[in-house]
Amino acid sequence: MEGPIRARRAAIAAEVRKDGVHEGEAAGWRVLVVDDDEPFAVALADALASDPGFEVVGVAHGVGSGFEAARVGVDVVLVDYRMPGGGGVALTRRIVESFPGLAVVAMSGSWDRSSRAAITIAGAVATIDKTAPVDDVCTVVRDACGRVARPGVDDRSDQP
Repeated sequence: MEGPIRARRAAIAAEVRKDGVHEGEAAGWRVLVVDDDEPFAVALADALASDPGFEVVGVAHGVGSGFEAARVGVDVVLVDYRMPGGGGVALTRRIVESFPGLAVVAMSGSWDRSSRAAITIAGAVATIDKTAPVDDVCTVVRDACGRVARPGVDDRSDQP
C-alpha cells in the first residue's frame, strides 16, 4: 500500500503547485489534518490551504496531539483511520464526545466494509480514500462543513 500512498503524496504536491485555485463557497472553514504519515499530512494540508474556502489551522501526527489540536476551535477534522495509539476510531469518538458539532472526516489508504462501519459508528460524517483527487477531498470537506453551524459566523435564520 505504500506505493499508491507515496504516489498520492506526489500528486497532491503537484496539484498544490497548479494555479487552479478553487472558488470557496464558505470562506474560512477551519480544518485540522491528523495523520501519522507526516509528509502526506503536510501535502494534504497544503492542498486544502490552497482553497480559499478553507483555513488549515494545523497538522497533528497522532491521536493525542490530534485531540489537543482540535481544542483550538476547528470546524472539520480530517482523521487517518490507521494510527498508533488507538487510531482514527478512538480519536473520532473522543472528538465527537468532547466537541459536539465538530465534523470528522475519516481517511484511509485501504477501506473495507467493517472499517467504514466502525469509523461511522464512532461519529465520522464521511469517509474518503487517501488516493482520492484533491478536488474530491475538498468536496467531502465542504459537505462536512455544511453540517457545522458556527455561532456568530453563520446565521442561518431568515432575518433581514
